[in-house]
Amino acid sequence: MPCFFGIDIGASFTKLALYTEGNRYISDRFETGKLSPRTLLRKIGKQIRELREDLCSNDRGAIGIGVPGFFNRTTGKIIRLTNLTGWQGIAPTTVLSHETGMPAYIENDANLFALYVLFHELKLMRTNAVCFVLGSGIGGGIILDGKVYIGTKGFAGEPGHIIIHMDGEPCGCGKRGCLEAYVGGLALEKIAKKQLKRTREPLPYDFHFYPDEIYRLKDRHEAFNTAISISQKALAIGIANMVEIFDPEYIFIGGGFLSQYPEFYRRVFEVTRGYISSPRRRIKFRLVKHSEQAVVKGAIFLAKTKSEEEKDD
Repeated sequence: MPCFFGIDIGASFTKLALYTEGNRYISDRFETGKLSPRTLLRKIGKQIRELREDLCSNDRGAIGIGVPGFFNRTTGKIIRLTNLTGWQGIAPTTVLSHETGMPAYIENDANLFALYVLFHELKLMRTNAVCFVLGSGIGGGIILDGKVYIGTKGFAGEPGHIIIHMDGEPCGCGKRGCLEAYVGGLALEKIAKKQLKRTREPLPYDFHFYPDEIYRLKDRHEAFNTAISISQKALAIGIANMVEIFDPEYIFIGGGFLSQYPEFYRRVFEVTRGYISSPRRRIKFRLVKHSEQAVVKGAIFLAKTKSEEEKDD
């Protein structure tokens, strides 16, 4: 039986998953930053070869790869990855195909999250949805009429870089006032520190500005409560803007940012309804549970569907 592999290249960890036609699912992960890009890809290739030899038939299957950033859709070469250096000009598909002898396909990680939602949450229903993936920053994917929309050059679905505040906070992309400058792990840390300078509240000497810690202490620290409110309002504005443009039936949110605190998002959804025009207020908001595996599973769906398309041709 053929095997389909999914790879999610992240800033901290790279996840590898295997799916066989017998519904067997195996996953592993590697520390991304400790290895050079080519060394990491060769190590993953070796792992794929070993798994394939043990568990798969001679039918070669395929590999799907998710990357956090931009790549050339003709050559597969990386243009720029978020929070990762040294990848520019490397084509992960070429390296992994050479290492494994299997066809490999690449896609933006947020589009793979949307593909996972399409298969797993919507069951391939022909509908419209906008997906937000929150972690250190914000990614997104758009589903139109039951298909993931990637735009003219494949760069569609970047809600993190829509402007929500004119001349606002600086964003890592070089602009000011982007949604990602107010929402996500990095943004929340900056906003919380800025608010602490205003309130001058004392903190434990060993305090770490992790999102979960900031949220946990928001009722005891005015600065943290304000930072959380700013983040919630900003996310609500960003969601409302996407709703007004695409008129989706669903909004899906996943990722690791404050995923243990669904009440954070319930408040975001309440605020969002106040920002969207009345005909659209019946929109359905959904939190994607256990979404830490969504991108790597989306990569498996990519490998499987692309392989089937080529077989039909």
